[in-house]
Amino acid sequence: MDQTKVLEYLTQHVMLEYLKRLSGTKFSKLVLFSAFPITSAANLSDPHYLAVLDDVGSLTKLVPAELN
Repeated sequence: MDQTKVLEYLTQHVMLEYLKRLSGTKFSKLVLFSAFPITSAANLSDPHYLAVLDDVGSLTKLVPAELN
């Protein structure tokens, strides 16, 4: 096998494993709103959505030792 093919396979394997673990983790959605400068009221027409990982430990288990 060519060395570039091996590196391509390893990269695909790592990405597939990462996506598999990412799909199994629990997320929470956080919505933030900007504020108007004078009244400090929330600008409900400008939401910013953030995804928060509830279980970060499942993603940190992916270590290079698993490739060996």
